[in-house]
Amino acid sequence: MIRANRNSMVKGGASGVGVLCLAGALLSCGGCGSSSSGNQGAAGSGGRAGSGGAAGAGGTAGVIGGAGAAGSSIGDGAAGVDGAAGGGVTADGAAGSDAAASSDAAGGSDAAAGSDGAVADGAAGAMIFGAGLAVVDGDYTSTSISIVGATGTLVKDDCINSGTQAAGKLSLTLSGDVVLPSQPQRGGDLWLVDRANAALTIVTPPTCAVSGQISVGTGFKSDPHDVAVVSDTKIYVTRYNTNVAPPDANSTGDDVLILDRATGAITGRIALTTYAAPVATFVIEAQPDRMVIAGGKVYVTLGSQDAKFMAAGEGRVVVIDPTTDTVTGTIALTGLKGCSAIQYVPTLSSLFVSCGGSFSDADQSAASGIAQVDLSTVMPTVRVTKASVVGGQPVNFFWIGVLSGTQGFAGTLGSFATATTAATKDAVYLFNPTAGTATPLSLTAGAYDLGGAVVGPALLFVPDATMSKPLIHVFDVPAIGPPSERTPFSPDPSKGLPPRQIAWF
Repeated sequence: MIRANRNSMVKGGASGVGVLCLAGALLSCGGCGSSSSGNQGAAGSGGRAGSGGAAGAGGTAGVIGGAGAAGSSIGDGAAGVDGAAGGGVTADGAAGSDAAASSDAAGGSDAAAGSDGAVADGAAGAMIFGAGLAVVDGDYTSTSISIVGATGTLVKDDCINSGTQAAGKLSLTLSGDVVLPSQPQRGGDLWLVDRANAALTIVTPPTCAVSGQISVGTGFKSDPHDVAVVSDTKIYVTRYNTNVAPPDANSTGDDVLILDRATGAITGRIALTTYAAPVATFVIEAQPDRMVIAGGKVYVTLGSQDAKFMAAGEGRVVVIDPTTDTVTGTIALTGLKGCSAIQYVPTLSSLFVSCGGSFSDADQSAASGIAQVDLSTVMPTVRVTKASVVGGQPVNFFWIGVLSGTQGFAGTLGSFATATTAATKDAVYLFNPTAGTATPLSLTAGAYDLGGAVVGPALLFVPDATMSKPLIHVFDVPAIGPPSERTPFSPDPSKGLPPRQIAWF
């Protein structure tokens, strides 16, 4: 059964999460009793991947930095991973303060990241690509994380999985519903958003050591969808669900939760319910989804649906000032619904948002498409590429990947056969956001098998969760001409779990 949640295509019912053993806000108290979460019903095609990334200035200690008091530090208080100064090349030619450029970071926005990532737009701290890629492999019950190099080769499979135990660092093992952030995080760590467990797990690549785990549930199944380390001291987490009987304000949900970076403690929240797009006769929740940092602001997509997913409002993006933790504006994605994945492209000063339409509408594709939000104007302007341009099927809201004003990639969602309709396949399209045209790639798969893809410097990575042959497809993308596929590879040869999402860290 398909649930109209921007979360996923659900293949299972919800089950309770085991008792969490907390040290303050952290799940890092070794020796405590804990139980694994039952699978909520994981994404049929994985989580939604963005392809931009947040990398900030600052050579200060990373997420595990500082000695920290016992029971309050993330991990063991070891030195942070981003303490070394860098000199990364930025998109506008200015050096990033802690972004150590890699050997192929040849100036400009397409520079591949080094150990701390190439900063995309200087002071704004929005990173384009990270040091490497992580893959979420899963079968809706178990999850395994793989590491892939920036050039598209498998570096390490089974980096961490649902059976991994890390004494003193994990109170819950990974559930079957894990997604990756929309952007690489400042500090270079790999952050895993565990939606079923309502927790963040922090991993240090390439060793795959677990640095810590943070609870963001506050007593209810908050369903976190994204994380952004917005400064040396602050973390944002989008919480999709609403608590029907919150004991306090921080337990309300439908918000952006604010955490202290050093301790993981909750310091506040940004309520977003009032910013949901209205629908007559329905009570609409904001359902904060994916987010990116761009130009010093945080942009968050809203699902805008009612609690039973019977109605959806038009797509919206809220703008948050992280210095004051307040909403400073909203951007209407007129004519679109079900807007989720978001990417920032600094060279275009634009956000790109993929919108899958509403499952509650008779014609889901009618309100589906890709929105380009130009932030260079005084008032943001929106250009829409409708689903009709990319084959007529609903756009895959899990991901969007844009390299330039003429080269973008988007997926479309297939469908299962019914008594009256034939099955359709997932597909991938190369689209021109300026001209509003698109051509299909020679890659298709069964419905909801092509998951959260991501672009790299002249590259496209597409996870294919076909159970009989799970693969990562890698395409070379020339400046002119059609993409060409390399030999695909299995991202999880030791366990054989199918890939659901790939994203930069």
